[in-house]
Amino acid sequence: MILYHILIRLFIVAGIIAALYVGNIEYKTALSILSVIYLFLHILINFPEEKNISKYISFIIDISFLSFMIYMTGLPYLAVFILPVFVDFLSDKKDIFLYTIGTFIPTGISLYISNLSEFLFIPLILGGMAGMLKLRQTFKEKERYFREQKDAMENLYLKNIAYEEKIDQYNKILSVLKSLQILKDKELVFQGWLFELNEILSADGIIFFDFKDQKCMSTNDIPCEKEILKFITDNIQEFEESSVNEILKHNYVVSILIGDGEKIYGVLVIAYKFKTEIEKDIYRLIIDYLKCYLSERD
Repeated sequence: MILYHILIRLFIVAGIIAALYVGNIEYKTALSILSVIYLFLHILINFPEEKNISKYISFIIDISFLSFMIYMTGLPYLAVFILPVFVDFLSDKKDIFLYTIGTFIPTGISLYISNLSEFLFIPLILGGMAGMLKLRQTFKEKERYFREQKDAMENLYLKNIAYEEKIDQYNKILSVLKSLQILKDKELVFQGWLFELNEILSADGIIFFDFKDQKCMSTNDIPCEKEILKFITDNIQEFEESSVNEILKHNYVVSILIGDGEKIYGVLVIAYKFKTEIEKDIYRLIIDYLKCYLSERD
């Protein structure tokens, strides 16, 4: 942005110096030196970094420089050089208004020194402003279009993630269902089923407290801490930042009570290092199948 700002002033200076020598204007050397000073003044104002206020200071310098040059040279058409400066003031309506007001100064001086006879540069300035405004509007429409496309792509991406999560959950449900059916058909021992369930749910460990045989089975060396049983009161419970988490040393724990209302067959405890979103349907499915499996075992 700073580079374009300086390039615009460089073209203004080059155009004015060319006009000085082509028109054989008196004091052309001094005015040429002043033009170079004008360019370096812009460089000093806008470097090392451009600030929002610098464009207004630059605009005051532009108006003062062009007004002085028009008055000293008697060339009214130098007012046209205010037009390229317009690119710095296309951001909002306030800037456009300030630019329009400031443009009256060099334009008014040009009309004054020409006794209102030279006014064709005014339609040129107005036409250039209209063209830039149209270009600004076009860019804004393009920007709005690309922003809408970006938002649509982001929404599509988020929906895709949600669908992938749903598919993953359905795959988990299907895998758990298949493993439970194999267990029910006695094609898999209960301990082996615990390891398979551990893998399907991506758990860090599973404990099963068997109340009938008064024993405990676990996976991944997770300890069978019977102390946690006193905190389990519902069919499905989730524990975070509780005594159960402290005892098992896992941040997220889910307990599943296996029973038929009158008799409790056991408790399945699934431990995770981090909270994991698992469909409750999976836990309910485990309850239904294990209740049937454990009751038939009796």
